[in-house]
Amino acid sequence: MLRDDDGWWYRASKDAEITIERTRNPYASAYEVLRTDDDQQWSYVGSLTDILGNGRYSWMYLEGPGLFRYNDADVKTINGRKMRFGLMCDQYAEAKG
Repeated sequence: MLRDDDGWWYRASKDAEITIERTRNPYASAYEVLRTDDDQQWSYVGSLTDILGNGRYSWMYLEGPGLFRYNDADVKTINGRKMRFGLMCDQYAEAKG
């Protein structure tokens, strides 16, 4: 879990796929993945399949998702937006680490 400069907290988790959620309250509890307008609850942002398209992004291929912040020198700008964060997963089930 990490906090963006705009005050949103983000987390990535693995269920049937790698899911990304956000909230302004990191102590909020969630029992299922939902999209909500309540910024005090965890809200579904997307999954790796949503973001990257169809492919091998399900629980059968990836696990252990972790969000991280890039060093300032490594931040890229895409379409005028700075990409300060990354998501890392491993391929343990495929023996690729």
